[in-house]
Amino acid sequence: MEPELFREVCQQYVFMGGGPMSLTPVVGDVLLDKELPSRLQVLRHCRHAIQPSVTTNLYGLDRHSDEVVNGMLECFTRIHISVYGLTAEENTEITRRSHFKKFAEQAHRLGHLWKGSSQRCNVVVSFRNLHNHPEPELRAYVRECFGHEAWFVGSETRYANWGGRMSGDLPGDAQWVPLTQNRKPCMLLTVALQVYWDGRVSACACCDYDAGVDLALGSIREQTLTEIYNSAANRHIWADQEAGNMQNICRNCTFYVPLTRLQQQPPVGQGWVNFVGG
Repeated sequence: MEPELFREVCQQYVFMGGGPMSLTPVVGDVLLDKELPSRLQVLRHCRHAIQPSVTTNLYGLDRHSDEVVNGMLECFTRIHISVYGLTAEENTEITRRSHFKKFAEQAHRLGHLWKGSSQRCNVVVSFRNLHNHPEPELRAYVRECFGHEAWFVGSETRYANWGGRMSGDLPGDAQWVPLTQNRKPCMLLTVALQVYWDGRVSACACCDYDAGVDLALGSIREQTLTEIYNSAANRHIWADQEAGNMQNICRNCTFYVPLTRLQQQPPVGQGWVNFVGG
């Protein structure tokens, strides 16, 4: 996203009242962003209204100086580290790359820099694994790599189907989240909007990775975020879901959480920043 457009998005979000903002790309990693230093400068000026957060696999941390990483630790309210596999073999099986040693080096670096920071950034670590591992082993890995065992928050071997786009056999203990037939409004539509690199906006900040037409709301280059949120396009999406006419990407999506479960306090109701990559 062009720096000028990013600044405009932030300013409009502040005008709306602000709140949590995730910089996690739906596909990709924020650490690959060459404009990250300039974005941190913009976000620092908006910290009175915006609480930035991010999920990252940490592989790109070596692209940035200690100064930039310290800026992240002072700017972000939360950094979620997603670990791919407990062993080198499992990591390679997931990523098809030999990242394991590099990850450990950058994890140690982040833990060291956090210790010397104001420590106001909440850092958490979770695992995306193919095999079930005892929790003490996962905690020991976090302690060894990051130096902060308390950062461990959990592990997962279940995988969502990204709007029905993914299927097939998974290795090890990994499983797909059971397929569903979704017929009620999705709670995730209440959580956040997604702004793409070119200014287009989606009603879904969860799995609309390809900017499909089903959930498209418009462009910030043509309307403000407030206008987009209150637009006829957004009302039409809600009306369709309330009538059970789910959009194609939503019908069998296993990220889906029905709005009717809100009173049951599911995880998305307790901490929805987690569900938008923050």
